[in-house]
Amino acid sequence: MRAATTSKPNPTTTQMRSKIGLCVFFFSVVAPSLCATTYYVDSTRGDDQNKGTSPDAAWRSLGRVNQSSFAPGDVLLLRRGGIWREELDFPSSGNANAAITIDAYGSGNLPVISGTDLADARSWSQAAAGAWQCAVKTQPNVVIFDGVKGHKKSTLGELSELLDWTWNSGNLYVLSPANPASAYQHPGIEYGVRMSAINLTGRSFIILKNVQASGANAIPYGEGAGIWAITVHLEGPTPSHLKISNVVVNNGAGDGIHIENADQASVDTAVVSDNEGAGIEFYHSNGKFPFTSGAITNNEVHHNGFNGIFVVGCPRAERCRSMVYPEGLTIRGINITGNTVHDNGAGIYLHETNDSLVANNTAYSNTNTTRRGEGYCVGLSGSSSNIVEKNNCYQARLSGIELSIDTGKPPFGSSDNIIRYNTVHDDGSHGIFTNYVPSHHNRILYNLVYNHPAGSCITFTSAQPRNTPDKFPSKTI
Repeated sequence: MRAATTSKPNPTTTQMRSKIGLCVFFFSVVAPSLCATTYYVDSTRGDDQNKGTSPDAAWRSLGRVNQSSFAPGDVLLLRRGGIWREELDFPSSGNANAAITIDAYGSGNLPVISGTDLADARSWSQAAAGAWQCAVKTQPNVVIFDGVKGHKKSTLGELSELLDWTWNSGNLYVLSPANPASAYQHPGIEYGVRMSAINLTGRSFIILKNVQASGANAIPYGEGAGIWAITVHLEGPTPSHLKISNVVVNNGAGDGIHIENADQASVDTAVVSDNEGAGIEFYHSNGKFPFTSGAITNNEVHHNGFNGIFVVGCPRAERCRSMVYPEGLTIRGINITGNTVHDNGAGIYLHETNDSLVANNTAYSNTNTTRRGEGYCVGLSGSSSNIVEKNNCYQARLSGIELSIDTGKPPFGSSDNIIRYNTVHDDGSHGIFTNYVPSHHNRILYNLVYNHPAGSCITFTSAQPRNTPDKFPSKTI
């Protein structure tokens, strides 16, 4: 009997199988980008009848974009120097293998997507001494004078300074040193019409960069923002994996950037200014969609009416959009680092936000009270297990750093936070302040806190003090 033999694999066959496997892997990973298409939009030289796939055959309008369909890996490029007085309602999502990118091309200023229309220079007529009027059918919430946001007044009689404006019965009234047609020409007087400039509602795996969103007409707590991304409805789809960078968002009547129920979103190196609501807001309002990670990094956020950077869950026993969550909704895992935040209603404010990092930020002169901002450099309300470190906090309207309770029923505190290595000085009340049971187990250590003549450098207020400095205490001067 012959012994059984074991056949050896053919080296050539093995190599071929390896190559086939490698090719399958290569095409599964790379194919989306190989099949991707780049589209171009030019607001002055484009034509919506073009294919849109080259600079010489660019589309003209955002309406053409909104009516199209894009595949994962596609790129949409807006020509620099252009302005679109349309809302970009982006129609498609990328996927985990290939995001869709919205970017700029050419040279010059960022492409501008505006929520405003331009007042007809020929329509101005004098209404009273120094006051001029033109027909505007729909009430605007924002009016912009040659790029500078105006001051809204209630009646014509209240117009007293340049940039003052009011609207009544289909007419826009402005105070101007001469006929606005000659006094404002770059580009003129603009009035809010569209709720958002860029709408990413329900979209995922989108990279948005190098654009400017200006003049959104939505009011604070309303539907819309300069850049607006929320759930469509309770059944989804929900936005996620949004990467926003190198954008300018300004002169809006509501929030600058509002991202709601969008897990793994990031905003980096943006300039967000002169909006009536929050500068950058992450909001969790629907328990179906987790909000467990995100980043707000390296941004400049200034002169916004409400909080500069606002990360907020839904308080306990309050209505969140269309449902009530008795235990509330929290946000977790947000990285807030490297930002400069000044002249807002508050600097950085975390509400119902846990397990997050606030580090290496500079927050100062946050004293705006027009929208009842919280008035802190860094504030935590009903937020626990966070690290607040290496921030430079000064000239806040109230405390430099505050840890406080949420006023839900029952109230609950900000606990188990670490506050360390911060420089806190020259604030309106206390340097570092924490209040009320049930806040507890907060560690406050290695901070430099000085010059608070209207308050204490570090203060605990509680019927039963449960927050204590570490054995290596902060230094106060």
